[in-house]
Amino acid sequence: MATRTAYQLKLSLNDMNPPIWRRLLVDPRATLSHLHRVIQVTMDWMGYHLHEFQLGDVIYGPQCLNGGGFGPPARSELTRISTILTRESPRMRYEYDFGDGWEVLIRLERELEVNRNTRLPKCMGGARHGPLEDSGGPNGYQELVTTLKEPNNRDYKDVREWAPVGFDPDDFEIKDVNSKLRDEFPLRKRV
Repeated sequence: MATRTAYQLKLSLNDMNPPIWRRLLVDPRATLSHLHRVIQVTMDWMGYHLHEFQLGDVIYGPQCLNGGGFGPPARSELTRISTILTRESPRMRYEYDFGDGWEVLIRLERELEVNRNTRLPKCMGGARHGPLEDSGGPNGYQELVTTLKEPNNRDYKDVREWAPVGFDPDDFEIKDVNSKLRDEFPLRKRV
């Protein structure tokens, strides 16, 4: 059986209780820009805001970032995941929406061999729905979740109207996530 290498990553959203997390299989040869798109899909975010990856003092991101006043960041579209995440350096930070400040800890759990025909990226597990776009960061989102659980709260009607129809913060459906990943990353024909 022909195999290829995959990385098993765990993504944990900082400052969330109960936790919001995803376990993914990704191609280590993919770029950080690709990983950004994977994170967006698995958290059900829309990509409206800027993002960056950080490992130590090095920031990786799109060219439009100014690198915190220190010049442009290392280019995420040219940087492969495998050059950043290694056994010796298995963790990095991803930040999305600098206003809301969503920080995700990305941890390389293991490197494994998978069947060559395994579709990557693939979600292997997770908990809870990703936070809604523009919900005010961890504190704002926690308030929103609390309000949705209290129909007598004076803000309940406004929050219910603002949140997508049927939104449930505790909902996580791995089948739905993988369906969205297949839509976002269709199979390419091999030459």
